[in-house]
Amino acid sequence: MIAIAWMLSWAWAGTQPYKAPLPILDRAALAHVQTLSATWHSCQLIAVVDQHGYVVTTILEDCPEPLQAETMNTLQRWDFYPPTEGGLARSEDVLVDFRFISGVVVTDPPPGDDRPRVRLPPAAIPLWPLPPRLTGDLKRATRAAGEEGVLCAMTLAIDGRGMPDDLEILSCPEEVAAIAVKRLSRYGVGLLEAEPGDGTRYLYEVWLPASRSRQRD
Repeated sequence: MIAIAWMLSWAWAGTQPYKAPLPILDRAALAHVQTLSATWHSCQLIAVVDQHGYVVTTILEDCPEPLQAETMNTLQRWDFYPPTEGGLARSEDVLVDFRFISGVVVTDPPPGDDRPRVRLPPAAIPLWPLPPRLTGDLKRATRAAGEEGVLCAMTLAIDGRGMPDDLEILSCPEEVAAIAVKRLSRYGVGLLEAEPGDGTRYLYEVWLPASRSRQRD
């Protein structure tokens, strides 16, 4: 079995890659991630980037053994814009934190989170036209607290009707969690390598911005 891997666009701070393929895991690595589903697995590597933007070598920083080989080989194929300092090209060590997960509701990461994500089946893909958003009162309260938004995290199952079930809130105010669940329930999800009511648990992390912009479905 070959894992399906994909990543949504991300914002990158510092030296930026312009070619950044993602690892396609072998059976052993896939089994490692799927054994503890609905949980992020981190694989941190350092890319030694020369003055031309090419990865000269990779250095293992902190990564589970089953994920090391393919992730290091993949990072070796990345290309970066040439690092500079004071207008002059130079080499640079770039820390890259790959994140792997199986059993996830696929959503965009919060703004500024530049960690490349590899999402593996089973997965739930929201069918909403737009993600959930805070009410006006919650936006104002969030901005007043000096926050740009709320990251809501919970685990859940999908019942036989395709609706969220058996929720466990990990970090989220109850009123925000209610908004996130309501949105998911309204539009439903498409399941990848899973069936409604099969007991699979999914990590549902969704960013609800506190910006004043208005969106319409």
